[in-house]
Amino acid sequence: MKIFITRNLTANSVLKKILTKAGYQVTGISLVKFLARTFQPISDTDWLFFYSKNGVNFFFEQQDLLRQTLPKLATMGLGTAQMIENRGYEVDFIGQGHPNEIAKAFGEAAKGQRVTFIRAENSKMSVQKAISDYVRISERIVYANYPIQNTFIPPHDILVFTSPLNTSTYLKYNVLSPSQKIFALGTTTAEKLHEFGYTDCYISPHPSEGSLAHFILEKLEITN
Repeated sequence: MKIFITRNLTANSVLKKILTKAGYQVTGISLVKFLARTFQPISDTDWLFFYSKNGVNFFFEQQDLLRQTLPKLATMGLGTAQMIENRGYEVDFIGQGHPNEIAKAFGEAAKGQRVTFIRAENSKMSVQKAISDYVRISERIVYANYPIQNTFIPPHDILVFTSPLNTSTYLKYNVLSPSQKIFALGTTTAEKLHEFGYTDCYISPHPSEGSLAHFILEKLEITN
């Protein structure tokens, strides 16, 4: 069986190795391009909130040159937090679960304080919108993310969508069939599928490649 995932996979990809060993043919292609954006130095803030791993990468590419002292750090998701910790920084808040739950918990942690959100040009801004009445908000757009045009993908038995923008890009040029099994990484990706009328999908809460691979295998074993 063939699996397509909307993420570029390296030769050493743990996800690809696990799924290939289980007998699946895996293709990974991101349908989104990324471009760094230059941003102004950050001052007078109590928190930096990171939405994604890409945000971490693009922020620190410039931050390492600026050599500023960082305030408290917060992330949306464990995988994003781990990327920051791998750089030697401590993460003070790690949001897990639905964005509404993360917003509520972080709003309580940062109430009345100054928060700078590190985000993409195309971002749902789910947390900052939800807590705008409780904290003082600023933001830095550190990268642009835009869809690749005319992305027809040959049919696959299993589809794994990794972000809302990847999902909408795929569905703009491709149609899902009832026989395909659909996986969504996170609730916001699942919500994008729902917007297009596809509600029958498995929602993986696990951001790491290894955990995602085992989640996929677990669900496929149940349905086979």
